[in-house]
Amino acid sequence: SICINLLAIYVAIICCGATYQIKVTKSKLPYIDEALYAHMNEGPVCAFDYKCGTLKTFPNEIAADLANATIAHCGACASCSSWNDLELQWSTKEFLSEKAQKC
Repeated sequence: SICINLLAIYVAIICCGATYQIKVTKSKLPYIDEALYAHMNEGPVCAFDYKCGTLKTFPNEIAADLANATIAHCGACASCSSWNDLELQWSTKEFLSEKAQKC
């Protein structure tokens, strides 16, 4: 009986702490959102042409749209992935994560 009561008190304390932690985390989200995502769509973008498969850095999203290109990611081309990396990600999207989990 005493063990069950102590366990219940312990669980209640853990739940109160978790609730407080969630409250603090949610209060910080607007600052994090501003820092990470406010200017995400500004500046150069890497885009490609489906017809020719060429990968090119455009000065902004509008320039890529005007060239009828599909945006691959924000930032200059090859700043995060090469064309071979993008092709591998696209061609193995159905099963790559499953194989990676087996490693």
